[in-house]
Amino acid sequence: MGAGTETLGVGTGIRRQRVRYPARVPEERTYGYRAGDGSELQLDVVRPDSEGPARGAPAVVFFHGGAWRIGSREQFLPQCRRLAQVGIAGITASYRLVTDDNGLSPVDCVTDARLAVAWVREHASELGIDPARIGAGGGSAGGHLAAALASMKVDLCGLVLFNPALAPDGTPRLAFMGDAGPDWDVHAGFPPALVLHGTADEIVPIENARAFQEHMVRLGRRCELIAYEGMPHAFFNYPAPAGRFEETVAQMLRFLAELGASADRGSG
Repeated sequence: MGAGTETLGVGTGIRRQRVRYPARVPEERTYGYRAGDGSELQLDVVRPDSEGPARGAPAVVFFHGGAWRIGSREQFLPQCRRLAQVGIAGITASYRLVTDDNGLSPVDCVTDARLAVAWVREHASELGIDPARIGAGGGSAGGHLAAALASMKVDLCGLVLFNPALAPDGTPRLAFMGDAGPDWDVHAGFPPALVLHGTADEIVPIENARAFQEHMVRLGRRCELIAYEGMPHAFFNYPAPAGRFEETVAQMLRFLAELGASADRGSG
């Protein structure tokens, strides 16, 4: 697909599969990493089997949504488990949450996200991960965190953004950002991005996703936007009444395969 493609999430030719998720998989473990204030936070690493390539498996680090105030890393465990089934390590990380009285802002959440990815890269060998093939993803506020890392020029091979909380120039500032909403910027080194967004999203309007795509295309960066007609915010979750979890997983796997994130179980 082209650098600035927008498609509908219906009739895309992606075969819908009935995916069964075990409660746990053999290579699922929880680790601790240090947040920006030195406290310990946790991340779950769901690894492919030990038959992976010598250079290590590709990986995606996810961040949950919740307006930087609520939510749990467990939100993206189903996606992580599905990635592991096809030879990609899925990682979902906690970050410090903002409250009315703890003095934190979304900027601190970005700091924690950066440290989580740094921890994964530092421990890539023991995790069986290829440090050159680490991507980031997330939903809503978590999608913002992933994009913010790319804005900070953290080395990422790709982004998978589910209705990301982005407010590019020319779009209304999102109400839940408040005064502390962090800025971000698309630059010439931004990694390729896949954006999955519902057209009926009343929390993060799809116009914001389209504006993000326009910024990317203007700089010659790949950004694929898939619009899901009539779908609300958080339509991609598992299980979700909207029923689009399997479709969004299939699109994510296709996109990552096109970027070269595959099981490639030969010598690496």
